Amino acid sequence: MEAFSRAYREAFSTEPDAFALAQYDGTNMVLQALAGGARSPAEVRDYLARESFEGVAMTYRSDGRGNMAHDAVIICYDGSSRIPAVRKRYGGLDGVTP
Repeated sequence: MEAFSRAYREAFSTEPDAFALAQYDGTNMVLQALAGGARSPAEVRDYLARESFEGVAMTYRSDGRGNMAHDAVIICYDGSSRIPAVRKRYGGLDGVTP
């Protein structure tokens, strides 16, 4: 994460946000699928459905329903900074139990 953030700041002169990180991981997942032989959208989908991907934010893996991300983070802003503080991390979530 630190290397990603440093490279992002150097390239864009601003702090990365969650969207930048998600796009980075998503692009690299597709590149991994292409390197693994996928040549069509359906083949990319099928590759991602059976393989996992170690991204910057988390390890992504399909649950068979199209969901790839199974981690969550609660962040809080203090009102004086644009950089949030991480308050709680949840890993390996597979759904919500009522």
